[in-house]
Amino acid sequence: MLPQSATPDYCEMNVVANSLGFVPATPTLNYPLCHIHELADIFIPREDGGILTQTGVVDVFNCLRRHDEASFGGGVFIVVRCDDEETWKMLAEKGHVVIRNRRYAALYLPYHIMGLESPISLFSAVLHHRPSGAHDQQVHAVMAGYAERPLAKGETLTMGGHHHTIDHVSARPLAKSDAQGVAPFYLLAKKTLTQDVPAGELIPLSALALEDSLLYTAWRETAL
Repeated sequence: MLPQSATPDYCEMNVVANSLGFVPATPTLNYPLCHIHELADIFIPREDGGILTQTGVVDVFNCLRRHDEASFGGGVFIVVRCDDEETWKMLAEKGHVVIRNRRYAALYLPYHIMGLESPISLFSAVLHHRPSGAHDQQVHAVMAGYAERPLAKGETLTMGGHHHTIDHVSARPLAKSDAQGVAPFYLLAKKTLTQDVPAGELIPLSALALEDSLLYTAWRETAL
């Protein structure tokens, strides 16, 4: 009954994918409901008992916890392979998130202090002339819009709310190779549809009136 995904998650994972050269694990991401100590058992290849069909991907989980346990709080994690068994045995004994056979471990930073971290990004750019993210940002993934109901020609897609959502349109993070001709999600904001879009389909660029869109012009120059 509770929502299991959020548009901002897809947006942030899209940024991570473009920074690292990764791709989304699935078009909706997996969102397993699990404890932090289970991350290294879940986000590993299927042949090793996990849920991933490939490695080098971004994904998200819903943190299962008691009310007296700390939240993941928008933090990040990465699952790594363990090559030195003695080292990971020692780390497992210290309470690090390592699976029983010590083949994988999860390294995590369990918080994201948004209002306090933003000035640091600005200081990094303005004072030190360096990015706070990747130095070589490339388009490896595209966050597309997915029609949850039939959308009619002439409708205007209105974006709003705390999470910058569009009614009856959900987000789908796709590998760039799977997003040819598809409109990026935030490009849909305040755009009028020039054709019908059936329910269950991604919204194509051809369905948008883009003649006066500065955002579209900027996106074409950097992404295509």
